[in-house]
Amino acid sequence: LYTVERGPLRVTVSETGSLEALDKHTVVSGVEGKAAIQFIVPEGSYITPEDVEAGKILVQLDVSQIQENLNRQKIELAQAVAARENAASSLDIQRQQNASDIRKAELDVRFARLDLERYIGKQLADALLEACACEREGLAPVSDEPTVAATPQALIDDLLQSEQLEGEARQTIRKHDSDIGLADEEYRRQQVKLDWTRRLLEKGYVSRDEEEADRIALERRKVELERARTAREQYATYDFRKEVERLLSDMIESQDQLERTVARTNAAEEKAMADLRSRKEQEALKQARHDKIEAQLAAATIRADRPGLVVYASSQRRRRWGGGDRI
Repeated sequence: LYTVERGPLRVTVSETGSLEALDKHTVVSGVEGKAAIQFIVPEGSYITPEDVEAGKILVQLDVSQIQENLNRQKIELAQAVAARENAASSLDIQRQQNASDIRKAELDVRFARLDLERYIGKQLADALLEACACEREGLAPVSDEPTVAATPQALIDDLLQSEQLEGEARQTIRKHDSDIGLADEEYRRQQVKLDWTRRLLEKGYVSRDEEEADRIALERRKVELERARTAREQYATYDFRKEVERLLSDMIESQDQLERTVARTNAAEEKAMADLRSRKEQEALKQARHDKIEAQLAAATIRADRPGLVVYASSQRRRRWGGGDRI
């Protein structure tokens, strides 16, 4: 029997050659470029499972430059985030402004149509707008209504004679006709009165002055009748056409303005969306760069991930090829 006790363990080499580990694990730096070593575990150290569990540091590289890059990248990332948030806010504001502009343009179209309908009536307004639309598109009117003329101008010429004329134009025509009728009646009555005055003058019942006053009154009634007829003719020839064409022009212009507003707002929204996409891409690039630098910072601390004996790679190179750095 022999008592077991602690003592030296002699390993006797009985063969020539080189020794290599059967289970070799290479630990390399994940830091890009060159970095100075601030700390390294001594060669020949044995890493135990407890060391692995505790995260024992094998190598600590200099992180001053990496930290500086990370700080600078954090600032750039914060600026990119702020730019992206500002672009998103600008897009929301642009969409709200677009909705407001379109609502206003639609109201202008609605009000312009109401003004036209109030002046000549809804049916004639519809017919006139249909004729304008067909003329602009180079098409023939498709409506079966007899009020639909070949051209808007031809339709305007026939509006005053149309039985469907309503609104302010109808009221104005009626007022002119009423003024003409009243003036004509006053003229006829004054004519009758003058005839009686002249008969009485022949018999000596009235004076020459009374006959002259009735004659002047008749002339005044005649002028009033001519003025009423002229007013109606001027309204039918000029004022009516001018007002209809003005209202129609306002209606067409409001429709064109609505189309321009929709096109402009769509372009503005597309521009804002493109800016937001660009800001998001820039933020993603800054974030990726930030994450990469953080990974480099973490890689500067190399920890043991398995137990074993520490051997410097340069030691093996020196044995095989000679020369080289210690690490």
